[in-house]
Amino acid sequence: MDTSDLRSAYDAFLAAAIDAGNSDASDERGWTVPMVVAHVSGNDALVLSHLRGAVAGDSRYDNTPVIDDDPLRMIVDGPLPVSAFLGAQVGVHLPMHTAQIRSIGAR
Repeated sequence: MDTSDLRSAYDAFLAAAIDAGNSDASDERGWTVPMVVAHVSGNDALVLSHLRGAVAGDSRYDNTPVIDDDPLRMIVDGPLPVSAFLGAQVGVHLPMHTAQIRSIGAR
């Protein structure tokens, strides 16, 4: 599996976090850059745990420990190939939080 897109998404996310710095600025929901980084880090730990479980035959994934807004809850309601699962990181999750950090940093 080619993971260069995943690496690029993380590089962009981390660069945005570094550029924004550790200020007290927050977005409209009150999230600061450190909070966004902690959320992504916590979600990554859950993804890793899920992938380990998937290799062992367990396909459940629940990211509720790292989110607190009901509209953001994601439900994996069927089998999902690993490439699609990680594709959500590349195409949705990391770009969303990269943009969030950039908007916070611009405040």
